[in-house]
Amino acid sequence: MAEGSLFGITKAITRRSRSKRLSLGLVALGLVASGCSGGGGDVDVTYRQLGYFTDYQATAGSVSTPGGSGVYVLYRITGVDNGSGGDFALNPNRFSADGSKEHAAHEAPLLGDSLLPTVSVEAGESESDNLGCIILVARVKDAEKTFGNFAGTTVPVDLGYEKTGDTTVKAEREGTNTGFTFLQSPGPEAVQKECSEGRS
Repeated sequence: MAEGSLFGITKAITRRSRSKRLSLGLVALGLVASGCSGGGGDVDVTYRQLGYFTDYQATAGSVSTPGGSGVYVLYRITGVDNGSGGDFALNPNRFSADGSKEHAAHEAPLLGDSLLPTVSVEAGESESDNLGCIILVARVKDAEKTFGNFAGTTVPVDLGYEKTGDTTVKAEREGTNTGFTFLQSPGPEAVQKECSEGRS
């Protein structure tokens, strides 16, 4: 066989291979875009804002504060509904309070067994009923304002959740959650009690 013919056949095979790879790649891209890949979609998280405090004592006599522009906000996560089409792990470190992802420095000692763990929820499943609590620091953006005067128990601080991959997580406050308890320089016992018993 002539060398030119062999070269022509090799080129044709290479072109066909490339074309086949390109076609398979486009099909895979189409499946991902249409949501047939088994991942992506929405996860709904419900929560209650239970209370707030301007300082705390993780150990007696040792006071911690968030500074003049901040307040500690206590939340209880009440449910996770996974409609994403894939397994989902709720990570406490992805929550934010009005955009701030700062947790209380002594969150674990304050909450003890009430601390929200990572919660794994299989596709199409849900978890509910007091999954645990978190304490986030909310900060005012306007220097003229302060969290030091919270006007009783009426200020809501919305909870958000950072998007992970192509899964959107929507954090939604329970509809009856409109009042929040002020905790005066609480220690672990008071914080845990509010987490387990708070019904505001």
